[in-house]
Amino acid sequence: MKYSDYFSYHLKYYGIPKLNLEQYQRMMNIVFMEGYLSGLSDNPSEKIKNSAIRYRGIKSLNELTKRLPPQNLLIQMEKLSEKK
Repeated sequence: MKYSDYFSYHLKYYGIPKLNLEQYQRMMNIVFMEGYLSGLSDNPSEKIKNSAIRYRGIKSLNELTKRLPPQNLLIQMEKLSEKK
């Protein structure tokens, strides 16, 4: 949960980032997807069912984050918020 941990750290030490509604929703979706993926069971009886779900979740998370490190992602989100 590297994105969630970084966002939490940033909020605690630097305050609320200046994001527009679209980027705020993106941040919340990232936090949700990380929590959702970490909550999937590693139970062997559910492994096949969860592998497809986990794949789609990771794919969604990669689309949201564009595979950027958390620091760079937040900077990009703030810059996109300024443009509008």
